[in-house]
Amino acid sequence: EGRNGAGSFTTPAGITGLPGGGFAVADPATARVTLFAADGSLTRILDAASGAGLEAPQAIAATPAGALVVVDRRGLVVLRADGKHVHTIGGAFEATVAVDAAGNIYAADKQSGKIVVFTLDGDRKASWGGRGYADGLFVPGPKSIAVDKAGNVYVSDKPDVRGRIQKFTPSGAFTARFPAFDDAAARPQNAEFLSLSPAGDLLVTDGAEQFVYVMTTDFAVKAILKAGPHTRRSPAALAVAGDTAGGV
Repeated sequence: EGRNGAGSFTTPAGITGLPGGGFAVADPATARVTLFAADGSLTRILDAASGAGLEAPQAIAATPAGALVVVDRRGLVVLRADGKHVHTIGGAFEATVAVDAAGNIYAADKQSGKIVVFTLDGDRKASWGGRGYADGLFVPGPKSIAVDKAGNVYVSDKPDVRGRIQKFTPSGAFTARFPAFDDAAARPQNAEFLSLSPAGDLLVTDGAEQFVYVMTTDFAVKAILKAGPHTRRSPAALAVAGDTAGGV
């Protein structure tokens, strides 16, 4: 149907699994979010015509109840499960967003480099981090955010030639990093995009190897997902998500 046709993309920039199965993809060039069933069939398009009020959606997350939170040009756009616009949390945010089991929103503020937590109603609950090389800070800022079922928060950044994943408690206290500062053997070494699968696995894309690592929340590697035998090179990931059927 062409790059702008229904079910196609021009610049896909964000993906999230949906609580009832299926997934949603954000595309800033077409100013829309497209929803698919688990088998890849198109189910709905959210755009200006549908009442979603999107301008340039860059990242997306789904709440357990099915509401959607979209990082857009104007801020964080909250949509009902049926795709209708609820409200927009104004601000400038990096192209990453996550939602916890209670429906709280985790975003990365562009100006301060901090992780900012909002309720689904838009009330600001907390913030932590900022720019810096030390553990608990981010360089040049948070790249990707994920939240597990217990409320622990995972944030990737790039403080040197390698990527780093940091783990925080629900209150924002730093607890662990991967890889360790002096560990050149651990994989992945170039973590970029993060997501928590419905099964509780941490999904991590590696920007250099162009693989997807399936890890425990303590950073133990369970599996490495690579391209098939007829593909010369795995595609560079722009986002990652898992679905309720165990797909990535």
